[in-house]
Amino acid sequence: MKVTYTTLALMAAVTLSVTGCNGGNSNTSTDLYQNAKSISDLTQLSDAEKLAVAMLKSNKQPDISTPAKSRSRALQSMRCTNSGTIEFEIPSAEEMQNPDFQPPSAVTMAFHNCVEEGKTANGTMKVILSNDNTTEEMVYLEDFTVESATEHMVFKKGSRFRLRTLQNGWEEMVINADVTYNGIRHVGKDLIYRGIENADGSSRSYPVSGYEQIGESALFEVDPAYDASKTPFITDKNGDDISGKAYYLDDQTHKVEITVVRKNIVSVKVDENGDGSFSEDETSLIKIP
Repeated sequence: MKVTYTTLALMAAVTLSVTGCNGGNSNTSTDLYQNAKSISDLTQLSDAEKLAVAMLKSNKQPDISTPAKSRSRALQSMRCTNSGTIEFEIPSAEEMQNPDFQPPSAVTMAFHNCVEEGKTANGTMKVILSNDNTTEEMVYLEDFTVESATEHMVFKKGSRFRLRTLQNGWEEMVINADVTYNGIRHVGKDLIYRGIENADGSSRSYPVSGYEQIGESALFEVDPAYDASKTPFITDKNGDDISGKAYYLDDQTHKVEITVVRKNIVSVKVDENGDGSFSEDETSLIKIP
């Protein structure tokens, strides 16, 4: 799964950028790059542009730490790479010596100023593992924060992410979560993404179905009429977005097209007048550095 779709808890994205209505078929690749003007304030983006950023640059795969992977219960503390700790439970020696011992299927992990790769995590989450190790579910038991010098994320209490490994090597993430990234709220409702990480470090991902809410009210549905697996979003080994396309419907059923038109240049089109086509003044460009 993309990215990063990774550190201890959904670490997300980057400083963003956007442009005005400079789309259209006459632009060359160079023109597209030059017309994509960078800005630093995410709140200046339109709802559809915020959707594009959330889809392309938000981590959608919470990484599970070593204690959780071991199906870890007596309270233990593990130091994080840079500073801070993670508290978790592991079975006692007496429990494990019992012939009827069964490893616990759920582990509660409390992050206390846990610093990994410049990101600081605080909060408590539960990791639930299936018996066959094909499904992992992360449930945030309280508001969970992840901060760095440029990022501030809050996962609201009750947010859930379920990750399932498919037979073809792809992973499927089901998202029912309320996340705020640098002041922008992003809510997933029965939202399904699929992704795969390649041996060379590149990755592919695409939305399958469900709803994404931006801010307090802007609701987008993954377009059920379009098979995004045919045009997955491809990220190279350096983390650059190089291709991909997906369609959504806004709350007025207007079609929204999100396309990577060049490396780290994203076209966002919204059929605002509902005429079935995208005009130049319904197109904007985002540059993601």
